[in-house]
Amino acid sequence: MIKYIRLFLQVAIAVSVYLILSSFISDIWVLVIFLSVTILIVLNGNKGKKSHTYYLDTQCNSEKHLIYVEVKLKNKNESLYILYKTYGELLNGKTEGFANDLNKIDISELNMKERFLLEEIKLKLIYIDKDIDLYSAKLLEITNADYYITLKNELLIIKAPLYLLKEEYTELVDLMFEIIPKQKESYRIIELEYYLCLAYIAQGKEEDAIAVLEFITKRDFKLDFVTKSRVLLEGLKKN
Repeated sequence: MIKYIRLFLQVAIAVSVYLILSSFISDIWVLVIFLSVTILIVLNGNKGKKSHTYYLDTQCNSEKHLIYVEVKLKNKNESLYILYKTYGELLNGKTEGFANDLNKIDISELNMKERFLLEEIKLKLIYIDKDIDLYSAKLLEITNADYYITLKNELLIIKAPLYLLKEEYTELVDLMFEIIPKQKESYRIIELEYYLCLAYIAQGKEEDAIAVLEFITKRDFKLDFVTKSRVLLEGLKKN
């Protein structure tokens, strides 16, 4: 939303300059050309900007994401560098050694979505430790914070692992069918479908799990969820 507001303001400024110059320049074609070139420059400038999760969003590639973070954020902003590096490493399969670095993050330097990402990272680490009580408490804390209005989709996503920890597989399957169709980022879809497969396997629905796992693994995405899905798929096909 913010990028569209910025784009609107930039175009509005260009139009305002056009209106001001029209008072002094009589040749309409000069004005039209000026306005067209200005708008093209603005559009191309905005098109070229990448979000810090660009390679996750567009290519499901945690390896390229980590390279991007090293180039763009290291030695420029320590908090953002640690945040996006840690997230990328988790999605690349690393599970330990994050605590000290996370403590260095200055939350005041993060916007709301980045603060939420930090909370998601902490939840992922709790999930790795299989601590149901701590996960429940942390999830409740996040839900009661100011994320509820603007990040409802993300809140539903981080709720999924708790169902797995509590072995509430029917509830998890229902949640997955609700939120997977709403996802725009492919790496999010892969993560949620992996959770869905775990629920199917726990329910004894191996054929359903195999169908989803084959979809997850048919492309060479560089995500730990894909690696784990291949292991699950091989195991199911051997049985």
